[in-house]
Amino acid sequence: MEIEEYYDRIYSFIQRRVNDHEAAKDLTQEVFIKVIEHREDWGDVKHFNGWLYRIARNTLIDHHRRQQAHNFNADVRLMQDLQESKQDFMEAMLECQKGFLQSLVPQEKQLLEEVDIKHTPQKELAERFDMPYSTLKSRVQRARQKVKEQFLKQCALDFDAAGRVESCQHITPCGAEKSC
Repeated sequence: MEIEEYYDRIYSFIQRRVNDHEAAKDLTQEVFIKVIEHREDWGDVKHFNGWLYRIARNTLIDHHRRQQAHNFNADVRLMQDLQESKQDFMEAMLECQKGFLQSLVPQEKQLLEEVDIKHTPQKELAERFDMPYSTLKSRVQRARQKVKEQFLKQCALDFDAAGRVESCQHITPCGAEKSC
């Protein structure tokens, strides 16, 4: 039995499943290395063709498992990088926002610092300031609108498809841009 006569069939079998010429060549070679390593078992094999394809299938399964592990690790690293980048961006935006807060009247500034920076619940603030909850919500929204107007005047904002701010360029009085 000439093992070489099976090479093209095994290569085609693998190529259809990995869609990558180089990977298919490598995996086909891996299959035939396994076959040669187990050549002493050929005499016990009743259906060589089926045995060969079983080795090819198992090699493909191993390949896909390695790919999944690699892709998972790459995805984890990417998510960590994105999270760190997002955190850096949010910190820069917060610093920029603190600068805009200075232009607000003291009560508006205090409200936004409590709600947006310290994350104090609005209901708790309404009780502390002894005002109706709906009034406090309105004042917070008006103060946010003023800060937004400052952003729009002084920053060039880029948004993603979901409408979230992706990047911010602070426009200096001379018209030059710098990252916020």
